Amino acid sequence: MEIEVSTAELSKAITHCSIQETSVDDATAFVDYLYFSCSQGKAQCRRYGQSVERQSHYFDVSTDEDVSFSVNYNSLRLVISNTSKRYDRLTIIKKAKAIRIQAGKMVSDLNVSDVKLPDIEPFVEDAEIEVERLDLERLIGTAKTASAVNDVRYFLNGMLLHMDEAGFLRAVATNGHRLCVAKCRYRASKFADRKLILSNAGINYVESLIKATEDSTMILKFNSNYLKVDLSDGTSIKPKTVDGKYPDWERVVPMDTTLNVTVIKNDLISSMKAAIPFSNPKFKAGKLTFTTSEVKVETEYDNVGKHEDSVAVAGFVGQEITMGFNFEYMIGALATIRTEQVVIGIKDQLTAVTLLEDENPEAFMS
Repeated sequence: MEIEVSTAELSKAITHCSIQETSVDDATAFVDYLYFSCSQGKAQCRRYGQSVERQSHYFDVSTDEDVSFSVNYNSLRLVISNTSKRYDRLTIIKKAKAIRIQAGKMVSDLNVSDVKLPDIEPFVEDAEIEVERLDLERLIGTAKTASAVNDVRYFLNGMLLHMDEAGFLRAVATNGHRLCVAKCRYRASKFADRKLILSNAGINYVESLIKATEDSTMILKFNSNYLKVDLSDGTSIKPKTVDGKYPDWERVVPMDTTLNVTVIKNDLISSMKAAIPFSNPKFKAGKLTFTTSEVKVETEYDNVGKHEDSVAVAGFVGQEITMGFNFEYMIGALATIRTEQVVIGIKDQLTAVTLLEDENPEAFMS
């Protein structure tokens, strides 16, 4: 059996099937393999991990017959990568125990495998929503800046996604020092008030799918164990959710602020960076005094000296206040704000502050 195919299309399908896992024993050997199948002139590649399933787009092949095989993913990826640098098309010749990949005078034989696939339960969604691709990209990109990495509280090493009955999809992430929440509108074809946690790896898979498509909208399907994202060309990704209870972020975020101060973000970042060398090197602590005309920036450390600066205020509603901050954490949080100006929301001296994008109050950092 011979199958002629575009090297670019096959390479694209193989690249999409990349996963951040390798097998650990015979029972998980399937992780190392790519599964190719074609029927009626269309082909597709699949890959199965313990925490994710990836399915490529459909692409044209020269045969209408049913053909399938599994080969080592990394070996196939290297062969196709090298072939695509010289040839636009290649031929796959299916043999009893191998496939031959031929283009011009280049010939590579790869052994096929009869490795056992994992037991895959049919995916039945509890909810299905449609989200604008650019909104989803912004949502994830904004929230992930606060997610933890290698935290012993494993459920923090990722992001909470919450689809509420008001028509908002929220993404929440925290590393224990700062917390970020972003939200966007969705359209539901099947609704359930669903909360799920995705690992950092799962978030990366979804982001890679967003960046690989020009679809204006994306379909998200949820159930208690998986999130499934589908594209119009057949591409899909199905990362497993994290089993755990995410912290009740709404209890620690001060939504009823009594002071809102608007400043130019980069001016405040620059001022705090200049002040950090005059702070305790362990805690990077300093004071911010919010007044009707300026934000005063102060640091002092006995072994070094003291530093003062101020930045102009573009908007001020409330009462003047002085608060202590870890300037390094504050700078990191401000860096996630994408607008020129930032609105700093304050409830009192003992409560976390919120940082809101001046032009997009639906996304904030705390």
